[in-house]
Amino acid sequence: MKRLGAILRWTLTAGVALSLLAFAASARWVAAAGWDTIGETSGRIAWLLPGRIRLRWESNPARAPLFFGAYSWDRGDEQFLWWGSYQMGDGDFELELPLWMPAVACALPATVLWVRRVRSRRAGHCTGCGYSLDGLRSGAACPECGATPTPSP
Repeated sequence: MKRLGAILRWTLTAGVALSLLAFAASARWVAAAGWDTIGETSGRIAWLLPGRIRLRWESNPARAPLFFGAYSWDRGDEQFLWWGSYQMGDGDFELELPLWMPAVACALPATVLWVRRVRSRRAGHCTGCGYSLDGLRSGAACPECGATPTPSP
């Protein structure tokens, strides 16, 4: 369970970092990537636009099997998108999400997991479950989970 918590904690932290990096990059550059599903007539396209990501599923794409492009962007009057939007029609679907949404969606549980980890490592508490070991003799096993303290070198 500890390993799963560590993997989840670091995955969410990486999600926050990637979202913030994409947000910073989107202020200067625009990028697009797309792909067709082999053997099907549907395609997917993702754009990194100022402050947002746009995902599009097309029912009849007229694109190469795989493409990627990035270029410098003079935004002109285009503003950052602060709220999401979607469009549907003729088998196509398009979703735009501001990049702060995935950052917050990853940051909240990551913060909870990091705080829980720090609290469980406090002096006088069990390293396995965080239970207070006050009143127990030194080196005694935790009455809550049975973990024994590791001797310090």
